Amino acid sequence: MDIKAVINKLIERTKLSILKWNYLDSLPQLCNKVYNEFNISPMNKNSFFTKINDGYFILVNDEDNEELYLIVFPTIDSRDTEIINYIDNDLLYQDELLRLLNLVKKQYPNVDDVISNFMNDKF
Repeated sequence: MDIKAVINKLIERTKLSILKWNYLDSLPQLCNKVYNEFNISPMNKNSFFTKINDGYFILVNDEDNEELYLIVFPTIDSRDTEIINYIDNDLLYQDELLRLLNLVKKQYPNVDDVISNFMNDKF
């Protein structure tokens, strides 16, 4: 599998607003699955998921270790999983996942934008 191509397609579709990402903590069952299977705490404001058919792409920002992971579950109940950029593979895709995270975060309003709009009389 060409992992970089998968990440690049996620980036492309996110940039074009084809993929809608949700906060990971909005789906507790998925949070628990990430924690139970990988011992990564996904409970922070910078972890997201997108659903494609029955499967899930989960972008986890492990703030404790300052690392990003992409996890793929074919279904929410599946035992077959894939984790990309995990500690054992030297974080080869950190830059691409950071780019994806930045695009995902742009889908949501942030404090800086609200203040900037206020200061520029855009309200």
